[in-house]
Amino acid sequence: MLGELGGSHLRASMTGRFEDMYKDYQEPISAGFIWQVYGGRAVVTQVFPESLAEKAGVQRGWILDKIKGESPVDGKLDTATNAPTFRAPILDVGKPESYMFIDQDEKEHLITLSPEKEDKTLLRWTINDKDIHYEPVLSHTLPEGYLYLLIKNFNSFRLLNPLKSRILVEDSPPGVILDLRYNNGGMEFLMKSALKRFFQDDIIIGTRTYYDGELPRI
Repeated sequence: MLGELGGSHLRASMTGRFEDMYKDYQEPISAGFIWQVYGGRAVVTQVFPESLAEKAGVQRGWILDKIKGESPVDGKLDTATNAPTFRAPILDVGKPESYMFIDQDEKEHLITLSPEKEDKTLLRWTINDKDIHYEPVLSHTLPEGYLYLLIKNFNSFRLLNPLKSRILVEDSPPGVILDLRYNNGGMEFLMKSALKRFFQDDIIIGTRTYYDGELPRI
């Protein structure tokens, strides 16, 4: 029996054709960091290794106060979730843009970054005889040799086998870090199913564990 988090279906479903909904993921761009809204402010939650942001000194936990002179958080509340809404500024690859950050000591840092296409491998499958790019897997090799894979929208069972195949093509890294985000609707079962692809024993989500390279029987 599967359970869902309370309020899972309060947000309206997306409309439109599948191909149109996900076409934006074919050419994702990034200045090298990820931010999310916490307490009504945009907080840097991830800085990619060797990215423009890391080289410029951006740190996890900083507040992203402004992009192109405007706050990324518009101060309004989503009527369905009561969560702060945000605006996504239009960024162009290679075009320098100003980012205002505030560190833990309330010191401002005005940094100019030029967004780049994200280093990615695209998971794909065929729908109606057309190859559809569904969701980018951002791939980085950390200094210790660990493989870091990020899926920003891990919300479909169709991502399980392609994710497994993506990891198996690597040349035996000492470890793999799976960062599976935006599991829409509280689908904890999907997270556990992904982990079952690699670990025989039950794994508590959010804990550190190790994979010895041997595939479990599925």
